[in-house]
Amino acid sequence: MSVFAWKGETLEEYWWACEQALTWPGEPANMILDDGGDATMLVLRGMQYEKAGVVPPAEEDDSTEHKVFLNLLRRRFETDKTKWTKIAESVKGVTEETTTGVLRLYQYAAAGDLAFPAINVNDSVTKSKFDNKYGCRHSLIDGINRGTDVLIGGKNVLICGYGDVGKGCAESMKGQGGAGHRHRDRPDQRAAGADGGFRRQDRRGRHRRGRHRRHGDR
Repeated sequence: MSVFAWKGETLEEYWWACEQALTWPGEPANMILDDGGDATMLVLRGMQYEKAGVVPPAEEDDSTEHKVFLNLLRRRFETDKTKWTKIAESVKGVTEETTTGVLRLYQYAAAGDLAFPAINVNDSVTKSKFDNKYGCRHSLIDGINRGTDVLIGGKNVLICGYGDVGKGCAESMKGQGGAGHRHRDRPDQRAAGADGGFRRQDRRGRHRRGRHRRHGDR
Protein backbone atom coordinates (compact mmCIF):
# COMPACT_ATOMS: atom_id res chain seq x y z
CA MET A 1 0.00 0.00 0.00
CA SER A 2 1.31 3.43 -0.95
CA VAL A 3 1.07 6.20 1.67
CA PHE A 4 1.30 9.78 0.40
CA ALA A 5 2.05 11.69 3.61
CA TRP A 6 5.03 12.81 5.62
CA LYS A 7 5.83 15.15 8.46
CA GLY A 8 6.31 18.81 7.61
CA GLU A 9 4.39 18.90 4.33
CA THR A 10 3.90 22.25 2.65
CA LEU A 11 0.41 23.11 1.39
CA GLU A 12 1.52 22.32 -2.15
CA GLU A 13 2.85 18.94 -1.04
CA TYR A 14 -0.26 18.15 0.97
CA TRP A 15 -2.66 18.72 -1.92
CA TRP A 16 -0.32 16.91 -4.30
CA ALA A 17 -0.42 13.94 -1.92
CA CYS A 18 -4.23 14.09 -1.80
CA GLU A 19 -4.37 13.88 -5.58
CA GLN A 20 -1.89 11.00 -5.66
CA ALA A 21 -3.97 9.05 -3.15
CA LEU A 22 -6.88 9.27 -5.61
CA THR A 23 -4.80 8.49 -8.71
CA TRP A 24 -4.87 4.74 -9.33
CA PRO A 25 -3.73 2.55 -12.21
CA GLY A 26 -6.67 0.94 -13.99
CA GLU A 27 -10.12 1.62 -12.56
CA PRO A 28 -10.58 4.64 -10.25
CA ALA A 29 -11.53 4.44 -6.57
CA ASN A 30 -15.04 3.26 -5.72
CA MET A 31 -15.20 4.51 -2.12
CA ILE A 32 -13.77 7.41 -0.10
CA LEU A 33 -13.07 6.99 3.61
CA ASP A 34 -12.53 10.64 4.45
CA ASP A 35 -11.20 12.48 7.49
CA GLY A 36 -11.93 16.18 7.27
CA GLY A 37 -13.54 16.18 3.84
CA ASP A 38 -10.52 17.17 1.75
CA ALA A 39 -10.57 14.11 -0.52
CA THR A 40 -14.29 14.51 -1.11
CA MET A 41 -13.91 18.21 -1.79
CA LEU A 42 -11.12 17.54 -4.28
CA VAL A 43 -13.30 15.13 -6.27
CA LEU A 44 -16.50 17.19 -6.14
CA ARG A 45 -14.93 20.57 -6.90
CA GLY A 46 -12.79 19.01 -9.62
CA MET A 47 -15.88 17.51 -11.25
CA GLN A 48 -17.76 20.79 -10.90
CA TYR A 49 -15.05 22.78 -12.67
CA GLU A 50 -14.67 20.14 -15.39
CA LYS A 51 -18.38 20.45 -16.16
CA ALA A 52 -18.06 24.24 -16.17
CA GLY A 53 -15.10 23.97 -18.55
CA VAL A 54 -12.88 26.21 -16.44
CA VAL A 55 -11.25 26.40 -13.03
CA PRO A 56 -12.05 29.84 -11.58
CA PRO A 57 -9.20 32.19 -10.69
CA ALA A 58 -8.42 32.74 -7.04
CA GLU A 59 -9.75 35.90 -5.44
CA GLU A 60 -7.33 38.31 -3.82
CA ASP A 61 -8.74 37.68 -0.35
CA ASP A 62 -8.76 33.88 -0.69
CA SER A 63 -6.66 31.94 1.77
CA THR A 64 -3.25 30.68 0.72
CA GLU A 65 -4.51 27.10 0.91
CA HIS A 66 -7.49 27.80 -1.34
CA LYS A 67 -5.17 29.33 -3.91
CA VAL A 68 -2.96 26.22 -3.79
CA PHE A 69 -6.08 24.05 -4.14
CA LEU A 70 -7.27 25.92 -7.24
CA ASN A 71 -3.79 25.87 -8.79
CA LEU A 72 -3.68 22.08 -8.43
CA LEU A 73 -7.06 21.66 -10.11
CA ARG A 74 -6.08 24.08 -12.85
CA ARG A 75 -2.87 22.21 -13.67
CA ARG A 76 -4.72 18.90 -13.77
CA PHE A 77 -7.48 20.35 -15.96
CA GLU A 78 -4.88 21.39 -18.51
CA THR A 79 -3.73 17.77 -18.93
CA ASP A 80 -6.93 15.80 -18.19
CA LYS A 81 -10.35 17.41 -18.50
CA THR A 82 -12.32 14.40 -17.21
CA LYS A 83 -10.19 13.02 -14.37
CA TRP A 84 -12.42 14.04 -11.47
CA THR A 85 -15.67 13.32 -13.30
CA LYS A 86 -14.55 9.73 -13.88
CA ILE A 87 -13.63 9.32 -10.22
CA ALA A 88 -16.94 10.81 -9.04
CA GLU A 89 -18.90 8.47 -11.32
CA SER A 90 -16.95 5.49 -9.97
CA VAL A 91 -17.35 6.32 -6.28
CA LYS A 92 -20.27 4.46 -4.69
CA GLY A 93 -20.17 6.46 -1.49
CA VAL A 94 -18.13 8.33 1.11
CA THR A 95 -17.85 7.95 4.86
CA GLU A 96 -16.87 11.01 6.89
CA GLU A 97 -15.77 10.94 10.52
CA THR A 98 -15.22 14.60 11.42
CA THR A 99 -17.53 17.47 12.28
CA THR A 100 -15.86 19.71 9.70
CA GLY A 101 -16.16 17.12 6.96
CA VAL A 102 -19.81 16.37 7.76
CA LEU A 103 -20.62 20.09 7.66
CA ARG A 104 -19.12 20.22 4.17
CA LEU A 105 -21.22 17.24 3.10
CA TYR A 106 -24.41 18.95 4.25
CA GLN A 107 -23.40 22.06 2.32
CA TYR A 108 -22.76 20.01 -0.84
CA ALA A 109 -26.11 18.24 -0.46
CA ALA A 110 -27.99 21.51 0.05
CA ALA A 111 -26.37 22.98 -3.06
CA GLY A 112 -27.05 19.84 -5.12
CA ASP A 113 -23.32 19.16 -5.54
CA LEU A 114 -23.11 15.83 -3.71
CA ALA A 115 -22.61 13.32 -6.51
CA PHE A 116 -22.69 10.12 -4.43
CA PRO A 117 -24.19 8.82 -1.16
CA ALA A 118 -22.52 9.85 2.08
CA ILE A 119 -22.51 8.28 5.55
CA ASN A 120 -22.19 10.57 8.56
CA VAL A 121 -19.93 8.55 10.85
CA ASN A 122 -19.19 11.57 13.04
CA ASP A 123 -22.64 11.64 14.65
CA SER A 124 -22.75 7.95 15.51
CA VAL A 125 -22.80 7.33 19.26
CA THR A 126 -19.50 5.44 19.30
CA LYS A 127 -17.80 8.36 17.52
CA SER A 128 -19.35 11.43 19.11
CA LYS A 129 -19.64 10.15 22.68
CA PHE A 130 -16.39 8.22 22.89
CA ASP A 131 -13.83 9.29 20.32
CA ASN A 132 -14.70 12.99 20.40
CA LYS A 133 -14.30 13.22 24.16
CA TYR A 134 -11.82 10.54 25.17
CA GLY A 135 -9.83 10.60 21.95
CA CYS A 136 -9.30 14.36 22.22
CA ARG A 137 -8.51 14.06 25.91
CA HIS A 138 -5.65 11.76 24.97
CA SER A 139 -4.42 13.28 21.71
CA LEU A 140 -4.49 16.99 22.61
CA ILE A 141 -1.91 16.83 25.36
CA ASP A 142 0.10 14.24 23.44
CA GLY A 143 0.32 16.52 20.40
CA ILE A 144 1.26 19.58 22.48
CA ASN A 145 3.93 17.68 24.37
CA ARG A 146 5.48 16.23 21.23
CA GLY A 147 5.22 19.46 19.24
CA THR A 148 6.31 22.04 21.82
CA ASP A 149 7.76 20.28 24.88
CA VAL A 150 6.21 23.06 26.96
CA LEU A 151 5.05 22.51 30.54
CA ILE A 152 1.26 22.88 30.76
CA GLY A 153 1.09 23.25 34.53
CA GLY A 154 0.28 26.83 35.55
CA LYS A 155 -0.71 27.91 32.04
CA ASN A 156 -4.03 29.59 31.27
CA VAL A 157 -5.94 27.52 28.72
CA LEU A 158 -8.96 28.73 26.74
CA ILE A 159 -11.34 26.03 25.49
CA CYS A 160 -13.73 27.35 22.83
CA GLY A 161 -16.98 25.53 23.57
CA TYR A 162 -17.85 22.69 25.92
CA GLY A 163 -19.32 19.97 23.76
CA ASP A 164 -17.87 16.48 23.60
CA VAL A 165 -14.58 17.69 22.10
CA GLY A 166 -14.37 20.65 24.46
CA LYS A 167 -14.96 18.42 27.49
CA GLY A 168 -12.14 16.11 26.51
CA CYS A 169 -9.77 19.01 25.83
CA ALA A 170 -10.67 20.76 29.09
CA GLU A 171 -10.15 17.59 31.13
CA SER A 172 -6.82 17.02 29.40
CA MET A 173 -5.54 20.48 30.26
CA LYS A 174 -6.87 20.33 33.80
CA GLY A 175 -5.18 16.99 34.35
CA GLN A 176 -1.84 18.58 33.42
CA GLY A 177 -2.32 21.46 35.85
CA GLY A 178 -3.53 24.06 33.36
CA ALA A 179 -6.20 26.57 34.37
CA GLY A 180 -9.13 25.74 32.09
CA HIS A 181 -11.57 28.38 30.84
CA ARG A 182 -14.50 28.08 28.44
CA HIS A 183 -15.75 30.43 25.76
CA ARG A 184 -18.84 30.60 23.51
CA ASP A 185 -20.68 27.67 25.03
CA ARG A 186 -24.45 27.12 25.06
CA PRO A 187 -26.45 27.44 28.31
CA ASP A 188 -26.45 23.65 28.82
CA GLN A 189 -22.72 23.50 28.12
CA ARG A 190 -22.20 26.42 30.48
CA ALA A 191 -23.86 24.52 33.32
CA ALA A 192 -21.94 21.33 32.54
CA GLY A 193 -18.66 23.26 32.43
CA ALA A 194 -19.35 24.94 35.74
CA ASP A 195 -20.12 21.56 37.31
CA GLY A 196 -16.84 20.29 35.87
CA GLY A 197 -14.94 23.08 37.60
CA PHE A 198 -14.25 25.25 34.54
CA ARG A 199 -14.91 28.98 34.61
CA ARG A 200 -16.49 30.81 31.70
CA GLN A 201 -14.33 33.59 30.24
CA ASP A 202 -14.70 36.09 27.41
CA ARG A 203 -12.20 35.23 24.71
CA ARG A 204 -10.74 38.74 24.49
CA GLY A 205 -10.23 38.99 28.23
CA ARG A 206 -8.77 35.50 28.36
CA HIS A 207 -6.38 36.34 25.53
CA ARG A 208 -5.07 39.38 27.41
CA ARG A 209 -4.56 37.40 30.59
CA GLY A 210 -2.95 34.52 28.74
CA ARG A 211 -0.60 36.85 26.93
CA HIS A 212 0.43 38.45 30.19
CA ARG A 213 1.03 35.07 31.77
CA ARG A 214 3.24 33.93 28.94
CA HIS A 215 5.41 37.00 29.38
CA GLY A 216 5.72 36.16 33.06
CA ASP A 217 6.84 32.63 32.22
CA ARG A 218 9.82 34.01 30.39
